[in-house]
Amino acid sequence: MTPMSASCRVFAERGLASVASRVMFLTVFVLAISFCTTSCSNIGQVGSSSANPNPNSIVISPNLPPAVVGSAYRALLSVTGGTSPYQFSIAEGSLPNGLTLDEKTGLISGTPTTASTPAVAAAARLRFVSENVTSNSGTSVQNPNAFAISVLDNHGNSGRGLLSLAVGSPGSVTVAAITLSPSSTSVVSGGTLQFTSYVRDNSNTAVKWSTNAGRISTSGLFTAPVVTSPQTVIVQTASVADPTAVATAEVTIVPASAGATAPGVTVTLSPSTMTVVSGGTLQFTSYVRQTSNTTVRWSTSGGRISSSGVFSAPSVTSPQTVIVQTASVADPGAQATAEVTVVPVTPSAGPDNRYCGSGDVPNFGSTDGPANLPQRCINTALASTPSPGKQIQVSAGGNLNAALNSASCGDVILVQAGATFLGPITLPARGCDRDHWITVRTTAPDSSLPPEGTRITPCYAGVSSLPGRPAYPCSSTSNVLAKIQISTGAGAITVAPGANYYRIIGLELTRKAGTGVAFGLVKMAGADHLIFDRLWIHGTALDETTRGIYLGDSTNVAVIDSYLNDFHCISSTGSCTDAQAINGGNSFLPTGPYKIVDNFLEAAAENILWGGASGSTVPADIEIRRNHMFKPLIWMPGSPNFIGKSFIAKNLFEVKNAERLLFEGNVMENSWGGFSQEGWGIVLTPRGSWAADRDITIRYNTISHVGAGFQIAASQEQLSSGAWVDSLASERFSIHDITVDDMSATAYNGDGIGFQISSGFVVNTPLNNVTISHVTMLTDPNRTLMIVGAAHQNPVLPSNIVFSNNIAVAGKFAVWSTGETGVTCAKSGQPLTTFNQCWKPYSMSNNIIIGYPSSQGPWPGGNVFAANTAAVGFTNFNNGNGGDYQLLGSSTYNSLAITEHTVFGADIGTLNVEIAGVQ
Repeated sequence: MTPMSASCRVFAERGLASVASRVMFLTVFVLAISFCTTSCSNIGQVGSSSANPNPNSIVISPNLPPAVVGSAYRALLSVTGGTSPYQFSIAEGSLPNGLTLDEKTGLISGTPTTASTPAVAAAARLRFVSENVTSNSGTSVQNPNAFAISVLDNHGNSGRGLLSLAVGSPGSVTVAAITLSPSSTSVVSGGTLQFTSYVRDNSNTAVKWSTNAGRISTSGLFTAPVVTSPQTVIVQTASVADPTAVATAEVTIVPASAGATAPGVTVTLSPSTMTVVSGGTLQFTSYVRQTSNTTVRWSTSGGRISSSGVFSAPSVTSPQTVIVQTASVADPGAQATAEVTVVPVTPSAGPDNRYCGSGDVPNFGSTDGPANLPQRCINTALASTPSPGKQIQVSAGGNLNAALNSASCGDVILVQAGATFLGPITLPARGCDRDHWITVRTTAPDSSLPPEGTRITPCYAGVSSLPGRPAYPCSSTSNVLAKIQISTGAGAITVAPGANYYRIIGLELTRKAGTGVAFGLVKMAGADHLIFDRLWIHGTALDETTRGIYLGDSTNVAVIDSYLNDFHCISSTGSCTDAQAINGGNSFLPTGPYKIVDNFLEAAAENILWGGASGSTVPADIEIRRNHMFKPLIWMPGSPNFIGKSFIAKNLFEVKNAERLLFEGNVMENSWGGFSQEGWGIVLTPRGSWAADRDITIRYNTISHVGAGFQIAASQEQLSSGAWVDSLASERFSIHDITVDDMSATAYNGDGIGFQISSGFVVNTPLNNVTISHVTMLTDPNRTLMIVGAAHQNPVLPSNIVFSNNIAVAGKFAVWSTGETGVTCAKSGQPLTTFNQCWKPYSMSNNIIIGYPSSQGPWPGGNVFAANTAAVGFTNFNNGNGGDYQLLGSSTYNSLAITEHTVFGADIGTLNVEIAGVQ
């Protein structure tokens, strides 16, 4: 399904309004005007000067947040007037079952065991602060949930207030959530301490502060009272948008010791453990408590650290542990340490068999979140592909096909380095086995090639650089590759049906310029056990070349340490439509496993595409890791160095038919729209009644310079008859620890959408079991974080959709409908309504939503809202383009992750390790 343009979606639906909020407001107003109070002193609001004209008059605030049965509760009685310390007592009635009153601090705490009466519970659900009812005498408590509190100050003045505390059953009380850091601490007499509050479930993050002793500023800076013996003080913060949302902290005030410069000084350090790549940097933050002198000295056992806590890792060739330490200047004995693991930037030489042991024994593990991981693999070590037979030399001008036809299992075909051989070249069926591979390679010695497990570049064919591509090291321009070249058609290398156990090393596979369209440089059908190792496979700058490698009906195929570029079809006037570096997933036979590791992959339409054409089976057990997927901006119309031919550009990675696929540690750059797509980074859309996208794990990747982020859909296919059919399945996706930056609808001619999550299935099970977590999504701020849709014809909704622990820019139109015909569940500009109506069940919590327009309606509970990117506390935002998106130790959001003991957004330290050396 192709979504309507963002502008159509926006202007067609932005006028929707909600009347539910007006009904709630009127209900609360009616309840509020029936509120009445009486006590020995007037009851008023905290901070109201008019409510307490007499300094000896003591006023207790009636505001108490509602409680929930079975959930821990803490709320501080706020008092104005009189002189602290105060003494509190219950004068009449009682607290709800399970709660107690601290008579010294005025803290009500505990775990409620019994819900309120229905009337009070209803008031709680409407966020009504409290319900106090008195008799004419002012002493009788008619409401069973109300109680009277007496307070006595230090000079014997007293006050009395009548309060109510509503207790709801689990799930019945909906209030904004607020937390406070630190939650418990100590400070020296007269000292200061900075508190930080975090408001969830409301884009208005303003709070009011209060304390029962000492002072606290509007910014949360607490000044302790002067004491001669230890004293406990309560600090409280309350949401301005929802005064029923409160949080408290306990502070122990200790007297100053005579002659001590900084009694009880403590130092903590964040982060306490971290991984960083060789030569990388990391920001540390220290926290000094119980002294006004917060200056620290830094030291490290390796590398360097600045006076501001910026750690520069040493250069290492193997993992190394480094200790970072900070110490208080006021009290050098107060110290804290952190452990940093420094890992090499580039992997050590050798094959990448991280998930595959000798004998092709897989060790991926069983699952990642809801997705099943691959269960078959290919060990690509040279030691695992022995060729113990004779050597056959093919010199310049020789017949390579004849040499191949004469070879026996276990032989090595040596092809003259620097020579050109005309294709197609066919690998014939020989009935070989795992102990007798046929190796076809350049005559250049191993010492002239990149070491095993290291990516080749065009430098090894004498080309020092390619226009518009990332630079690569090139110390010598000697041509050590043997070239196989075709004019038109397909198959510089063609793998015959039944051909198996071939390893190809150190060749250049290409086509002649100006000879028309070439339909693939490597093609295979019915082949088994093939390894393409350190090859340069490429088209020409301006000609149409549809794909580098077409996998067909193959099994057990690996493409490793190779460089594939210049695959493109010309728009409007061309002879082909889609071009890919690698294409598979279109077969009538069982296929897989596949291994695509450590390659440079460049193509106009899709750099890698699974599916998209006819077939009847789903390829399985696919490992795609540590590839640099790239589209040159010189191909993008309007770019400064545009080459003058408009190629059909679509997406970076697309899956229309695959299962048990791991996509890990890839660097993805440049994708723009303008044809039939929006320049997506990743597309997961099964297409075909036999096709499925299921058990897809996408983790530890970066996506940059794109027109849109993720398109995830259970999509239908239109047959030639005009009928629409469901695909087989769209399910079990695990997407985590991804960064998406420099997304721009304008710069890259796209939609600027972070996620499309939709389901068009009518007969089959809709989209299900999708987990998106720890993604740092820097959506185009003028566009949309998420568009949602589901086919109304299917009575079963998409299910088990989880969106958690992410950092995401909301965009101007944060959650919007796909706008497609038949989509009735999604309500543009109404996130909570959309999620409730389109997914069941789902979890949308513990996310930082940046710059959300609160006028567009509420979100589900458990999310926090940052006004802008600066408020998040990134190490180096860099205008959302190539920045360091790890949160600073001083970020106010570091201690807020509630569903996992990790930070919000991508795990940048681990992500950097996974992509080290990929570019």
